[in-house]
Amino acid sequence: MSKILSICFVSTHIPLLAFVGFTLSESRWADHNTQIAIVVLLIATLCGTGLALFALHAMLSPLDISRVALANYRNHGQLPHLPLHYQDAAGQLMREVDITVSRLDNALAELAREARIDPLTGIGNRRFLMEQAQRMSYAARHGGRSFAVAIIDVDKFKGINDRFGHTAGDNVLNGVAAIMQRVVGKEGIVGRLGGDEFCILLPDRPLSAAAAQLEAVRVAVEAADFEGVSARAVSLSIGLAEAERDRPETVTQLLKRADTQVYLSKESGRNRTSVDGTT
Repeated sequence: MSKILSICFVSTHIPLLAFVGFTLSESRWADHNTQIAIVVLLIATLCGTGLALFALHAMLSPLDISRVALANYRNHGQLPHLPLHYQDAAGQLMREVDITVSRLDNALAELAREARIDPLTGIGNRRFLMEQAQRMSYAARHGGRSFAVAIIDVDKFKGINDRFGHTAGDNVLNGVAAIMQRVVGKEGIVGRLGGDEFCILLPDRPLSAAAAQLEAVRVAVEAADFEGVSARAVSLSIGLAEAERDRPETVTQLLKRADTQVYLSKESGRNRTSVDGTT
């Protein structure tokens, strides 16, 4: 905007400079009337320049406000909240910027939410689970807080799909997710790692209490009826591991310990919960 104002300032002074140049070339500088005319022209030019610059600044200020607002949104995620009372073209542009950025922000927020939600079951996906597990792991390392991780496999899920069809298989996955959410409630975080594999994060929970809650999940699923599937055809193999305060490890290592317990559950006959570090 400063360049535009500078150009306008120089442009408005061209008539004055031309008149002074003409006066000097004609050797009329010493003439009293000429001097008065120059002073009047100078005052008129300065007044006109001031008014022109003021009006131009008022017209261009919406553009500058929009520029700053867009920079703040790009760098800090701050929504513009631009004034909408301007009625000229620049004001309409500012209004469109405000509306467009607000809609863009809503769309990005929705995309971020969908990127962390499993589209079939509506619970958190692997990305969401890893983010939450990383947060809990940091709290465990630096705040002395513990948390348990459970990996849950639906037993013989491929056989369920082959026998009852994929629609019934989807009903099983949705039903299992709903049961886990109901039993765990707000005390933990439920998510789907992919396929027939789920995960539950239980913060600030003794290992024995976490194991009892997972047993409640297993029993509830075993007793549930799922649409399109025969009674008691669905069971879970569960593996549980706890992040230990004096045992520094990554989230991946912790998940691997829980996954090892899942295999132990399957090798022991399925439909059971195996806990890391216990018999």
